[in-house]
Amino acid sequence: MNVILMGPPGSGKGTQAAVLAWFQDLRHVSTGDMLRAAVASGSALGKRVEGIMAAGELVPDDVMMQIVKERLEELNEELETLNAEARELEERIAENVGKLLEV
Repeated sequence: MNVILMGPPGSGKGTQAAVLAWFQDLRHVSTGDMLRAAVASGSALGKRVEGIMAAGELVPDDVMMQIVKERLEELNEELETLNAEARELEERIAENVGKLLEV
């Protein structure tokens, strides 16, 4: 399930997203969190975002899209890792069940 909450700053998107994520066992991805993480990283992009935010301006779409793209790539890598781990776990379980049946 994909849910997108949109609204102005301070409208409660994050609060509602946290509730939905908890009740529906969803991953909560926030552009605000992404911006703060970019600034905290100290990267060139993060420094650019920090300047924009410090000036009280909105982050331009091209910069925001770059940040979102990077985060989605990270999430995709995490999911691929989880899928690989799940397959490995299934294989180990199958092997162990096979060993138990041989006894």
